[in-house]
Amino acid sequence: MAKVAVVTGGSSGIGQPLSLMLARDGYDLLLLNRGAARSAPLLKTIRGTRPDIRADVIETDLMDHASIRRAAAAVAERAPAVAVLVNNAGVLTRQQRLSPQGHDSHFQVNTLAPYLLMNLLRPLLAAAGRSRVLNTGSSAMSEPFVGPLKVDELSRPRRMDILGAYAQSKLALAVIGEEVAPDFARDEIIVRTACPGANRTTMTREGDGMPWILQALVPLLFAPPEKGVATLHHALAGADLGERTGIYLEKRKVKALPAKVRDPDLRARLMSLMQAQADA
Repeated sequence: MAKVAVVTGGSSGIGQPLSLMLARDGYDLLLLNRGAARSAPLLKTIRGTRPDIRADVIETDLMDHASIRRAAAAVAERAPAVAVLVNNAGVLTRQQRLSPQGHDSHFQVNTLAPYLLMNLLRPLLAAAGRSRVLNTGSSAMSEPFVGPLKVDELSRPRRMDILGAYAQSKLALAVIGEEVAPDFARDEIIVRTACPGANRTTMTREGDGMPWILQALVPLLFAPPEKGVATLHHALAGADLGERTGIYLEKRKVKALPAKVRDPDLRARLMSLMQAQADA
């Protein structure tokens, strides 16, 4: 049976070289992207590189729960099992843009969509056996970009500080990865979160969410996307990581999450929020 990898945000940024690397590893690809047209060049490259693998796009709007659920159903129609799920798509903006469900785009795309997909695709991940879920994290969740995790403001931040909502959403995602890992392990599903580092992508070069001083330094200090992809690939398949699950990685090293998110009550409130939104 062919190995299948599901990737979000595969048509831009580090998603393109990441999808190509998975194809080179022999995975059939199901790319959950916003539009088939923008994915056409990537599909052509993948098929030219590995004509023996299957690569298809499932049009998905991660801002909309209904679209996410349709995408998960479409994956189930095309694949009896999923060996890898990479929640790579991300949003970084200074504007508060709301989903149809009323959530800020950072929470919706960076936190809630990965949580929904992990759970919706769990039966397929379990069917594959020894499968992997990789959530793309960010070191922005460390000080000084983010303070304590504000669970009550994730869905609708009171202020759109520079990197604030983005950092909060990524911190929440990393905590979720730790929290769900023991339960997912019962189905032989490994869950990890990894920061690919600072990379030169459209989001960092041109996005309105980057601090201007950092944006000016992108061409000089930020790495090419291929370096970030190599870091994510290690998080997926690094032999040194063994079967470890519920871990967060930076620079290919396991790193503890900030002390400010160790409070069991805070984590319980976060998971209650996630479950409530998943059931909505």
